[in-house]
Amino acid sequence: MTVHTRDDSDGNSHQVWAQRQAMSCAIASMWMARNQVKQMTFAEGEWGLAQRAFQNAVQGVAWAATDPGSNGGGRTIDGAAATAGSSDAMFGSSGTGPSLWRSAMQGNGIKVLQTLASGTFPHRLNTARLGLGTPALVGVGWWTNSGGSWTRNSGHVIVATGVNSRGQIIYLDPWGAVLREVGNNGRYQATGWVEVVQYLSQA
Repeated sequence: MTVHTRDDSDGNSHQVWAQRQAMSCAIASMWMARNQVKQMTFAEGEWGLAQRAFQNAVQGVAWAATDPGSNGGGRTIDGAAATAGSSDAMFGSSGTGPSLWRSAMQGNGIKVLQTLASGTFPHRLNTARLGLGTPALVGVGWWTNSGGSWTRNSGHVIVATGVNSRGQIIYLDPWGAVLREVGNNGRYQATGWVEVVQYLSQA
């Protein structure tokens, strides 16, 4: 993975880890969030550490122990096998989901407070819980509306790292290693809906 430094509109710098392996957004986001909670910087060459720490959070995927380089890894986890009512299936056929993220983070000595959309949108973040050392893992579902019928296509995992001076959520997205500042309206990009939030802090 590649580490990038991105500045928000208030001039604060953030480290963003670019995912370069297919379906690696969960591990990349968990590593970013873990290091924020522990108030540690991270560096190139840590993919092996992240893989060992969080490999059980994404089941059914053969994770490479070394950085595979830029191979066009997708921005989302395949959601083709997602089934209604299963929070773990919400984020793809690989079996990753909120309970697995929570177990992995708790195994790293991190306290997790989880909220789920439970079918009600928009699901806004509790901005009082976001700050230095208290980020959140955010599960986003990609949805499309065709003739009034909504279809969930796939999911993605990003990090909410704080709130800017205008009240927008600062998101760190491993797909492309981008920083986005978004209004707290339960949406992410054009077709994303916030479905699950895990607020993290020191245990």
